[in-house]
Amino acid sequence: MLQHFAWLGCAYFLVKACEIAANKANRNEDGKLSAPALGAIWMAGASVGVFALLYSAQAASISPSLSRPLESTALESPDVCLQAVENMLESG
Repeated sequence: MLQHFAWLGCAYFLVKACEIAANKANRNEDGKLSAPALGAIWMAGASVGVFALLYSAQAASISPSLSRPLESTALESPDVCLQAVENMLESG
């Protein structure tokens, strides 16, 4: 879920960079981008790159065993379930 938000953040920065570049208020008299607008576009582009690298590295660091569905779990055993219920009743 966190990665979805990160990719949405990347898309937001990309859209903001396009918005800054398209806005006529960010241009000089000769039609070129002003220095602050150019700096903001570069920062947005760098942010997209950094976010993409960080979150893809985070996704790659997840163990492959965590991404596979478990074939059997401990809760399938009735003894484990019964023991868990008994422990809950004793403690509470």
